[in-house]
Amino acid sequence: MPSHAADPPALSVIVCTHDRCAMLARLLGALIRQRAPRELRWEIVVVDNGSHDATRAVVARIAASAPVPIRYVFEPRVGLCVARNRGVRESAAPLLAFTDDDVVPEPDWLAELLAAVDAVPCEVVGGRIDVASPAPLPAWLEGDLLGCVGRLDLGDEPVAFDGRQTYPFGANMLFRREPLQRASGFDEHVGRVGSGRRWWQVVKGEEQLLVTRILGAGGRAMYAPRARVAHCIEHDHLGRGHFRRLYFAAGYRETLLARAAGVAAPRTSGLECAQALFWFAKQRVQRGGDASFRRQLGAIYLLGRLAGCVRPG
Repeated sequence: MPSHAADPPALSVIVCTHDRCAMLARLLGALIRQRAPRELRWEIVVVDNGSHDATRAVVARIAASAPVPIRYVFEPRVGLCVARNRGVRESAAPLLAFTDDDVVPEPDWLAELLAAVDAVPCEVVGGRIDVASPAPLPAWLEGDLLGCVGRLDLGDEPVAFDGRQTYPFGANMLFRREPLQRASGFDEHVGRVGSGRRWWQVVKGEEQLLVTRILGAGGRAMYAPRARVAHCIEHDHLGRGHFRRLYFAAGYRETLLARAAGVAAPRTSGLECAQALFWFAKQRVQRGGDASFRRQLGAIYLLGRLAGCVRPG
């Protein structure tokens, strides 16, 4: 039953999931072992976003013996932002933490998020995200490309997110309820949809949009390096095809974010488009090395920007 009771918890951890019950079980096991402050009243809200697997049964089994309340909510309309907003509505807690079903948090993850939100009074906290892979990472997957698989590391000291170049990632973030609601929650026009196997299902940017709105209203967002989680990469997300989808979606997203902010969309010249098509075709035909693949990703990004510019509305 919803937490809109007379005495709601102080914090809700909202987990949205879609057809990944095995991963979800691993996450819930880590959450119920959190070394949270003893006086903290908190809960876990699992939003099942249209799953067809054993998600409901997995949640019921773990909730039966968990030391913290776990609530199950079914949201049939598929979309990560739809599910997150449903989780917000289902809880009345003043603090809302979010993580993903393919994540394993450190035992003190919640405690560190709570310490960070009060240490420098702020409205948003985002923590460090490490990468865990079932197989060795490809040689070309390094540096900034690691951010495409969820890695977030801004160093060992707390710093402010600017909402543009730096912002929290959905696997590890905490919001105060009131500023989140004043900013209208997560934009349901972006964000992962379902399994995310097509580029239009991975047009991300919902965290950036929300944080930008909160900062624009005078809020603060801080990076908490000691609030750590590990993002467990799926094997098929290590292939080059996945990164092509991500880069096209990223270029497309840039124009959508500009429109949402009421500023001119980034221009893409005819020469840039021609160069993008050339490098895309060359790498596909010659199957060049790592440097060539990176140039292809840059070309795909420009093509995504162009697609966003010609999108009607």
